[in-house]
Order: sequence, then structure tokens, then C-alpha cells
Amino acid sequence: MVRRQRSANIGGKNMALYEHVFLARQDLAQAQVDALAENATKILTDNGGKVVKTENWGLRSLAYRIAKNRKAHYVMLDVDARRRRLPNWNARPASTKTSSAT
Repeated sequence: MVRRQRSANIGGKNMALYEHVFLARQDLAQAQVDALAENATKILTDNGGKVVKTENWGLRSLAYRIAKNRKAHYVMLDVDARRRRLPNWNARPASTKTSSAT
């Protein structure tokens, strides 16, 4: 979920402030969730954005099942970025997508 909060004038550039919340599977360890947050931060900074704040909301129950999961780790990132600079999270390389076939 990405939600635009407000605009900020940072260093003479108007940049929008966004909240990005992502969910990680419940079977991941906290260290793995932190690594995912660091990876997302790196992707955003490489694309010209800046992560202002990272909040780890912990393991929470989902309102409904997602891929047979009832719980997930929630992580929220506050991001300063221009809209066209935000990466398309759904267009990940095939090597990073999880496969359901075993």
C-alpha cells in the first residue's frame, strides 16, 4: 500500500512524502524481515528517494487469509520521492519471485 501524505520542499526540490506498508510471510525470522526492509530502502535510495522513517509493526493477524497465511510481519516506510522515481514493486525480476512449486 502506498499513500501520498503531503509535499515537502527538500533542498529546493518538491518531493512528495509517501507511506509504504509491506507484508512479509509469518514464517520469516525477524532478521529476515529487517533484511527485506533494508533491501527496500536500498532500492528506494538507488532510485532517488529517501527513507525518512522505518517502523516495524511486528507479527499481526491479517483481516483475511492471503495465500493461506493468517498472520504477517508488517513494515512501514515513510519515503520522500517523486512519483516517477518510485519503483514498480510488481515488476520484480523473476529470480526474486517465490515459486509455489516444490
